[in-house]
Formats: sequence, C-alpha cells, structure tokens
Amino acid sequence: MVSIDVILNESKVSSGSTVSGKTIVKPGLRSLSGKLSLKLICRETARYHDESFTVETPVRTTIKNISVPSGKPKSYTFSFTIPEDYPPSYKGSMVTVDWFIEADLKRILLPDIKCQATFEVYNKVYSSGSKEVSTKPGSKIALLLSIPECSAKAGELVEASLMVGEGSVSNYITAQIVVKETVSCKRFKGKVERRTKPLKVVEKNSFTPGIRLPLYLEIPRQASSFNGWISKVETMLRITCYFDEEEIMLEAPLRVGGETEGESFPADYESHTKLKNAVLEVLSDGVPRDVAGIRVDLYLKYRLVPSYSNLQAILDGLVAQGLISVESKGKSRKYSISRKV
Repeated sequence: MVSIDVILNESKVSSGSTVSGKTIVKPGLRSLSGKLSLKLICRETARYHDESFTVETPVRTTIKNISVPSGKPKSYTFSFTIPEDYPPSYKGSMVTVDWFIEADLKRILLPDIKCQATFEVYNKVYSSGSKEVSTKPGSKIALLLSIPECSAKAGELVEASLMVGEGSVSNYITAQIVVKETVSCKRFKGKVERRTKPLKVVEKNSFTPGIRLPLYLEIPRQASSFNGWISKVETMLRITCYFDEEEIMLEAPLRVGGETEGESFPADYESHTKLKNAVLEVLSDGVPRDVAGIRVDLYLKYRLVPSYSNLQAILDGLVAQGLISVESKGKSRKYSISRKV
C-alpha cells in the first residue's frame, strides 16, 4: 500500500527561523512515480457565534518529480523559512492560527495522497524600547504609566511603574493585562477581551503623590501580538481608576511573543513570582528585617541571593500593595508582614 509520512525535526520554531524535516514515500509492491509537492501553510480561522471563516495561505511550496522503486521507501528532505511578518500560532476565544507542512503526492490516473504535520510558531521578541502614557490634562486624576521595555514573553513578567500626580483623588486603582481580539472578514465583525484578575495597586488615600509605584504583572501564556489577514490580536497593560460614578482607563500596548532574546527578568532568579513568595515567607514570622537580613535568610532557606536592585523593587511593590509594612529609622528600613497573606 502506497503511503507518505512527514517527519519534522522540530515541533516549535520562532518566526524568522526555519522548519525542516523529511517526507518518507513508501511505494508498496510496485514502483511509484509522480509529483511530490511540499507546502508550508498558515491557516487563520475566525469564529463568531455559530459562524466561522478561514483563510489558508500557502507560504512556501516546493515540487519534485519523484521515482521510487518497489519495496524501497525513499525520503526527501525539506526546509522552509517562517516569514517574520506572518502571524504566530494562536488559540484564542475568536481567533485560531495554525501552521503545518502538507505533503501531496500526485499520480497519473490514481488518487492523490496527502499527509500533514503540524507545528507551533512563536513571535521572537526583540527590544521595542520604553513607553510612557498619561491621562489627559484636566482629568480627575493625573497618572503617568512608564514601561521600561514594551516587549515581553508570554508567561513571564512585564515591569512598569505608575506615578500619581498632585491633587489626584480616586477610590482605588487597579492594573491588569488585557488581550484583545478583533475580527473583520466578509461574513462578520467582532471583538472580545480576555483580562487577568485586576491587581489593586492603590487603595483610597493610601498613595503619596509624585512617588513611582513599581508594577510587576505576569503576561498570560495565551497572550500574543500580531496582525493577521482577518484578525488582530493585541496585548495591553491597562490601568483603571475607580471613582464613585465613573472610571478612567489608561492603556499601553505590549509586544508579546513566545521566545525572548536574552535572559528573562529577574536574571538571577527564574521567576519574579517565586522570589516575591519567598520574601513573604521569610517575613511571615513577624520579625522586622532589613534588605541585608532578608538576603541572608533567602540564602539560608533557598540558597538564593538576589541582586539588591531586584530585591528592593520587589519590597517596594509589596509595600505599595499593602502586603508588607516598612519602618524607617534614619537610613535603615525594616520590613515586616503588615497583614496575613
């Protein structure tokens, strides 16, 4: 029985890199000849209620005339470059993007034989620089949101800071990551948002105007950023100020991908969240400690000595969230748990 298989050398690749592998043709009891076409295909599907619309684009194609003797399988190698301006693999509420290699064997007066092998494509994240956004002059509240690096890897952290201006008043302020999906095709148009749980960064009357509050938010693993043929996916950092009868929102776009160039933040520990939890555990017995004491305790408990800048940033963030308290005496700052975490 005649058959073909597609075997990939890698199951996950980044945009701009190559996907390679081989196609094995098994001729059966008779010799086989025909045309073997190999296609790199990107399929984008949009769904809205009970309707769906699909765009399938052959990105690259190669065609080979083949001749295989009976009983002797033969393999044909291939290599395709993933264009950087194509959408990455994605599975959202309305939008799905799939990548696959399709092998199609065409024979004279005989049915075609097809085989597909799927793989994942990730955005490669390059440095996209810093960004600052602020509320409009005359707003009820003056906010300045600063993001040192607007590129981030899905599943990791984005670092930002928020400064509240003089004379600003609000009930409270939250920060969250928002993934927006927009679809515009022949059949329908639609929008949907997926949001992380809001992080309350400022309680009522608990902030000091002019002080930058550090923010560290985790990017959801299903987040992405791209423009497709019929869809657009954006990831935003959203700040929301709540008043008695209205809300004011501030948003900054992020470039999100699956593979980063260089080390993730913080470089000396695999996860900011784990480091934050470790700090809280060290302080959980209620004994006030300074930064040096916390570093010693972290080393004794976890064999971990984070840099002073990373540790100080985490402590400032925990103070801003009301999870720990700080007592200043001259140049000394003592930290302790302010409430049960």
